[in-house]
Amino acid sequence: MKRSVFFILLTVFTFSSTSFVTVNSESFAGFEKSSKVVIYPNPAKTFVRISCSDASIKLKDVAIYSVIGTEMVHYTPSLPTSEIELNLGKLNKGKYIVRVIYTDGTQETETLNKL
Repeated sequence: MKRSVFFILLTVFTFSSTSFVTVNSESFAGFEKSSKVVIYPNPAKTFVRISCSDASIKLKDVAIYSVIGTEMVHYTPSLPTSEIELNLGKLNKGKYIVRVIYTDGTQETETLNKL
Protein backbone atom coordinates (compact mmCIF):
# COMPACT_ATOMS: atom_id res chain seq x y z
CA MET A 1 0.00 0.00 0.00
CA LYS A 2 2.14 2.83 -1.27
CA ARG A 3 0.99 6.33 -0.52
CA SER A 4 2.29 9.65 -1.74
CA VAL A 5 2.43 12.85 0.20
CA PHE A 6 1.85 16.10 -1.58
CA PHE A 7 3.30 19.33 -0.31
CA ILE A 8 1.85 22.58 -1.53
CA LEU A 9 3.83 25.77 -1.43
CA LEU A 10 1.65 28.86 -1.49
CA THR A 11 3.08 32.20 -2.42
CA VAL A 12 0.86 35.23 -2.09
CA PHE A 13 1.57 38.41 -3.99
CA THR A 14 -0.38 41.52 -3.15
CA PHE A 15 -0.58 44.45 -5.55
CA SER A 16 -2.85 47.23 -4.33
CA SER A 17 -6.21 45.56 -3.69
CA THR A 18 -5.57 42.45 -5.83
CA SER A 19 -4.00 39.25 -4.49
CA PHE A 20 -2.42 36.51 -6.59
CA VAL A 21 -1.76 33.02 -5.30
CA THR A 22 0.81 30.73 -6.91
CA VAL A 23 0.58 27.02 -6.09
CA ASN A 24 3.58 24.71 -6.55
CA SER A 25 3.18 21.04 -5.68
CA GLU A 26 5.86 18.40 -5.36
CA SER A 27 5.19 14.70 -5.05
CA PHE A 28 7.37 12.63 -2.74
CA ALA A 29 6.92 9.02 -3.91
CA GLY A 30 8.06 6.24 -1.66
CA PHE A 31 6.89 7.93 1.53
CA GLU A 32 4.83 5.17 3.12
CA LYS A 33 2.65 5.02 6.21
CA SER A 34 3.61 2.06 8.35
CA SER A 35 0.51 0.34 9.66
CA LYS A 36 0.37 -2.17 12.50
CA VAL A 37 -3.28 -3.04 11.87
CA VAL A 38 -4.78 -5.18 9.09
CA ILE A 39 -8.51 -4.92 8.34
CA TYR A 40 -10.04 -7.52 6.05
CA PRO A 41 -12.13 -7.94 4.10
CA ASN A 42 -12.34 -4.29 3.22
CA PRO A 43 -14.93 -3.52 1.89
CA ALA A 44 -16.94 -5.82 4.17
CA LYS A 45 -20.57 -6.96 4.26
CA THR A 46 -21.31 -8.71 7.55
CA PHE A 47 -18.09 -9.44 9.44
CA VAL A 48 -14.65 -7.87 9.54
CA ARG A 49 -11.40 -9.20 11.01
CA ILE A 50 -9.04 -6.76 12.65
CA SER A 51 -5.58 -8.10 13.33
CA CYS A 52 -2.08 -6.94 14.12
CA SER A 53 0.56 -7.27 11.43
CA ASP A 54 3.01 -8.41 14.12
CA ALA A 55 1.90 -11.21 16.48
CA SER A 56 3.81 -9.63 19.39
CA ILE A 57 1.49 -6.57 19.26
CA LYS A 58 -1.86 -6.96 21.03
CA LEU A 59 -5.19 -5.15 20.61
CA LYS A 60 -6.52 -3.48 23.74
CA ASP A 61 -9.55 -1.61 22.39
CA VAL A 62 -11.32 -1.24 19.01
CA ALA A 63 -13.99 1.29 18.06
CA ILE A 64 -15.77 1.99 14.78
CA TYR A 65 -17.01 5.53 14.14
CA SER A 66 -19.23 7.04 11.47
CA VAL A 67 -17.64 9.74 9.34
CA ILE A 68 -19.34 12.37 11.53
CA GLY A 69 -17.72 10.93 14.67
CA THR A 70 -20.54 8.90 16.23
CA GLU A 71 -19.30 5.72 17.89
CA MET A 72 -21.11 2.82 16.20
CA VAL A 73 -19.28 -0.25 17.56
CA HIS A 74 -17.01 -0.58 20.58
CA TYR A 75 -15.15 -3.73 21.56
CA THR A 76 -12.71 -4.36 24.40
CA PRO A 77 -11.44 -7.94 24.52
CA SER A 78 -11.36 -9.57 27.96
CA LEU A 79 -7.70 -10.46 27.34
CA PRO A 80 -5.41 -8.60 24.93
CA THR A 81 -5.38 -10.43 21.59
CA SER A 82 -3.74 -10.01 18.20
CA GLU A 83 -6.96 -10.63 16.19
CA ILE A 84 -10.69 -10.03 16.60
CA GLU A 85 -13.79 -10.45 14.44
CA LEU A 86 -16.58 -7.88 14.58
CA ASN A 87 -20.18 -8.19 13.37
CA LEU A 88 -21.11 -5.27 11.10
CA GLY A 89 -24.72 -6.41 10.57
CA LYS A 90 -26.25 -3.37 12.31
CA LEU A 91 -24.21 -0.82 10.36
CA ASN A 92 -25.59 0.90 7.27
CA LYS A 93 -23.66 0.91 4.02
CA GLY A 94 -20.97 3.56 3.93
CA LYS A 95 -17.54 4.63 5.08
CA TYR A 96 -16.39 4.25 8.69
CA ILE A 97 -13.28 5.00 10.73
CA VAL A 98 -11.73 2.21 12.80
CA ARG A 99 -9.67 3.26 15.84
CA VAL A 100 -7.40 0.65 17.38
CA ILE A 101 -5.62 1.07 20.72
CA TYR A 102 -2.72 -1.28 21.43
CA THR A 103 -1.52 -2.61 24.79
CA ASP A 104 1.58 -0.39 24.52
CA GLY A 105 -0.67 2.70 24.58
CA THR A 106 -0.29 3.67 20.92
CA GLN A 107 -3.31 4.03 18.66
CA GLU A 108 -4.02 3.98 14.96
CA THR A 109 -6.94 4.77 12.66
CA GLU A 110 -7.91 3.21 9.34
CA THR A 111 -10.94 3.49 7.08
CA LEU A 112 -13.49 0.73 6.57
CA ASN A 113 -16.06 0.48 3.79
CA LYS A 114 -19.32 -1.33 4.58
CA LEU A 115 -21.22 -2.82 1.65
